[in-house]
Amino acid sequence: MTITPRIMMRRRRMVYEQEHIDRARALLAAIERGPTAQDLETAPLLDLWQAAVAQSTGLPFLWGCAAGHPLLRNGWIHTSPLIALGTDLGWARTRSRWYRLGTPLNEVEEKFSAHFEAKGPGWHYIPASLSDHAMPIAGERLHSSLAEVRALLEGVIAE
Repeated sequence: MTITPRIMMRRRRMVYEQEHIDRARALLAAIERGPTAQDLETAPLLDLWQAAVAQSTGLPFLWGCAAGHPLLRNGWIHTSPLIALGTDLGWARTRSRWYRLGTPLNEVEEKFSAHFEAKGPGWHYIPASLSDHAMPIAGERLHSSLAEVRALLEGVIAE
């Protein structure tokens, strides 16, 4: 059999697609088991974080003050798309990495609000984040996105 450039390109594409499928399977397995101690030990910390939904893509993400990120300086960032969120366990998984979650921004805002209310009439706190509605939307999108990934992977495996 003669290997033509077209056959070589087709083989490269198949290898490339298989690598993406393998990565997707590994990511899905990691999300289902949750982060390991080592994952969290090396994960950047995201403090004063808030969930949001990108208007351009409709995908959920987090933003907050990061420390220890391997690619970005310490400071305010937004993450790649959010894939899983374990707020009660203090972690999040985005497309690119695990994050340790610090204090959610809304907890700090509640403290500020209580502080200003205690000062008496005429003192008001205006929240930095007015996106409390983003959390339920993000949760719904995460659930449907994971279901779509599972269905796609099952379809590819069956073929």
